Amino acid sequence: MTSATTTGGIVGVIEEFGPLVTVRELAFAGKTSEILMVVGAGGAAWYTGGVVGSAAVATGRYLSCGSSMLDAISYARQHYPGAPWLVRHFQVHPEVYTPGHPSRRSYAARMRLQA
Repeated sequence: MTSATTTGGIVGVIEEFGPLVTVRELAFAGKTSEILMVVGAGGAAWYTGGVVGSAAVATGRYLSCGSSMLDAISYARQHYPGAPWLVRHFQVHPEVYTPGHPSRRSYAARMRLQA
């Protein structure tokens, strides 16, 4: 079944029941073929959402060389619970945990001077 066929079927059911119809009403009203079409479209939308979400996460991981702010903050909270300033530091300085960040070298030089 193509997306055009599925979309056309859902539009037809919406035209039949009105624009305020809910997905639940669509799933339990109409003929068996309409019910199957709505259920199939819902499954396809769920699967497509999963694919798009996974692609977004994978792209983000690739572009950030596998690290993210969430990883850094989770690590800080787990291993240094008495240092809430560390979470704020990671939020302000992404160059700490991002290997390819343009400011990474200057950050390292500034930290050496402060030490």
